[in-house]
Amino acid sequence: MNRRGWLRAISAVLAVGAQTLALYWPRPPSGPQTSLPLDKFVHVLLFAVPTFALLWAGLGVGWVVLIMTVQLLASEAIQSFMPTRSAELGDLVADLLGVLLGLVCGWWLLLRRPEVPDG
Repeated sequence: MNRRGWLRAISAVLAVGAQTLALYWPRPPSGPQTSLPLDKFVHVLLFAVPTFALLWAGLGVGWVVLIMTVQLLASEAIQSFMPTRSAELGDLVADLLGVLLGLVCGWWLLLRRPEVPDG
């Protein structure tokens, strides 16, 4: 694997690792509620970034969809058993939108451009 391949693989591992920490880390008591659904925006990002990173690392689209679908279903199921977390349909929808956004960005930025060889 060349230097670019290693960078992409490490980026994907870091993105999935950060996502996992964010999804399962005990949530502190929430502050005042705002009218903006910031938690849903965070859920979109938590799934868009790793989806894109896995595509960027060269993992096939089918594998990325499978991994991220398992992660979004598992995360909501596991959070339902955590005392400081909860499973919400809105989070599941935001997670799915994040996967779709990551796939679209990956397609647009990576799959449509030919790979430039190291030189």
